[in-house]
Parts: sequence; structure tokens; C-alpha cells
Amino acid sequence: GDLKPRFPNTGAMSGVKSTLKDLSSNAVREIPVDLIEEDGPKDRLSFSDSDVATLAASIKEHGQQVPIMVRPLAEKPGRYKIVYGRRRLRALQSIGMSARALVRTLSDEEAILAQGQENSHRLDPSFIEKALFAAQLSDNGYDQPVILDALAIDKPMLSRMTKVARTIPEALIQMIGSAHGVGRRRWEDLADKTRGNNADLVQIASGLGLDEIPASDDRFFFF
Repeated sequence: GDLKPRFPNTGAMSGVKSTLKDLSSNAVREIPVDLIEEDGPKDRLSFSDSDVATLAASIKEHGQQVPIMVRPLAEKPGRYKIVYGRRRLRALQSIGMSARALVRTLSDEEAILAQGQENSHRLDPSFIEKALFAAQLSDNGYDQPVILDALAIDKPMLSRMTKVARTIPEALIQMIGSAHGVGRRRWEDLADKTRGNNADLVQIASGLGLDEIPASDDRFFFF
């Protein structure tokens, strides 16, 4: 049979696809970075200072190759909210350069779909980053179909992700990091271990010196 498209053609999704096509058009504008706000659901656990510094050096030498996407803030005329490209924005802030940005008037749902699609194409978020993102979207009141579309997952996977993100204390996840080499099953095992021992585990983890271990995958294996 035909392969199912990775991103469903919902009305909002179709709008997002057409905006992404505009990336190659002349719809990109220069916007001072101090006019762009960064709040909203995070799809990445963190990026290191060295990541930002490396990207900043590249932008300084070669220019900003890939635009970020922003949307106008109706309640604050002249200001914008980031849709995606937070790492690029942070790098631009560090060197005082304006951002090359695609400006789109998107609903909250459309912005989340654009953010999810961009990340799946470019950044390959880890299982735990997707799980935390899904839980944040749910906490922020997004409907389940929007979350499924944004992350290109099905209901059983959403249920598993949400269970992991709600069971393992976020403080512990932040200490471990994105752990790209650690898949769903091992995170589920850790969730089973942590059930009922949250405070103990966070306390134990705090004394392990995890911040001295550079690789996130290696930090995970302490548990």
C-alpha cells in the first residue's frame, strides 16, 4: 500500500507546509534580536555554551545561512516571538547581530506544528526531549491531535512519552541531558525504577558529580 505521509495533511499542517516553502523566497527580514522573545514550550533540553559559541563563530564568518521563524506579538506591536531557531537566536544575541527571520502570523497550534516539523527535519531530538515537549504541550492546553501532528507520533507513543516525562523528575532529566543514544525502552525502565523514589533519586544524583561527565549518554548509565 501507499506509505502514510509523515505529517498528516490537517488544515493547520497544510498552512505550515506552505510557510516552510517560503523559506527560499524573499520573505526573510532582518530583525534586531532584542525584539524577539523566547518563551513557549521548549523542544530541546538545552544547548551548551560551546555549541552556541561554535555556531556564533560560523555565523560571523559565513553569515546566518538558515533563517529563524518568528511570529508577531499582537499584544506587543513591533515585537516577535520565536517559533523555531532558538540556538541560532542565542548565537546571534552573543555577537550582537540582527536575525534573518521568516515572519509568519500563526496561531498557537500552527506555531507548534511548525516548530515540531522543523525539529524533526533538522535537529533529530532525542526520545526524552520529545517526551518533555509532549508533556509541556499537554500542560499548555494543546489538543491531542495537535501534539500528535507536531511530533509525528501516534497515540500509543504519546501515552508512553507522557508517562515517562511525568514519572521521572524533571530535575533528574535535566541532570542527565538529551541522551541521544538512549531509546524509549531504557527511559521506560528508569521511569519504573523512579516511581515512588523521586526525592531520593534527585538527592543521590546531585551527589554523583554528573556535571563532570561530558557525555549525556554516559550520565544516563549511572542509573
